[in-house]
Amino acid sequence: MRKFFYLVTFLLAFTYCASAQTFSAGAFAGFTTNPDKSELLRRDGGEFHPGATASVRFDLPKNVAFKVRGDLSKTPQLPKLFTTDEGEHAPNYEARVNPEATVNFGKFFAGAGVDLFYHSFDKEPGEEYTRSFGINPTATVGVDFAKNHEASFTYLFRDKGTDLYGYRASYFFDVPIKGSFGLRFGVRGNYLTFKERNREGYIDPYYEHDFTAQGSVELTFKRGK
Repeated sequence: MRKFFYLVTFLLAFTYCASAQTFSAGAFAGFTTNPDKSELLRRDGGEFHPGATASVRFDLPKNVAFKVRGDLSKTPQLPKLFTTDEGEHAPNYEARVNPEATVNFGKFFAGAGVDLFYHSFDKEPGEEYTRSFGINPTATVGVDFAKNHEASFTYLFRDKGTDLYGYRASYFFDVPIKGSFGLRFGVRGNYLTFKERNREGYIDPYYEHDFTAQGSVELTFKRGK
């Protein structure tokens, strides 16, 4: 998990320099319906994808907040996105970064950001090291309720490189422990539409629809508590 160490180190430095109000880091366990393991396309596949997650939050003037969340996993949410179901060359990890700015209206908030994802592939004989990525602009609405609860809905606009777009529902619950420290429990679900493709330029003629879900536990630190 060396790459996650680099991610956490970067977020810690960023938090200290910019005096972020909240920092969190932990782990998630997820499931994706993307891998279709039969040749009959009966959607009988599915795969678990554990990983690490970290986030920072900055509370700015005028009820504005800036958030950044990063995820790292050896199994991508959509492992066949850049290989198709027939591809044998699987990615060895996925990194995701989601910066977002929101404005609060009492208990409600709305905002926009981007969802960046990056798949890494091992080098095969006779080819260059391969990296595949995408960028989805996002729009989010949500509500803070019952003191430590947050629920939100996000629309992911189409990424032109992969035709990927979809919806995300998120829920987080904070539990204070002592002083500035606490635990954050979260659940995220995605319904995604896209066209699988491979590195030779082939693109599936049909859209695929898949569901992913992640449950997470994070240790949080809130400055000034």
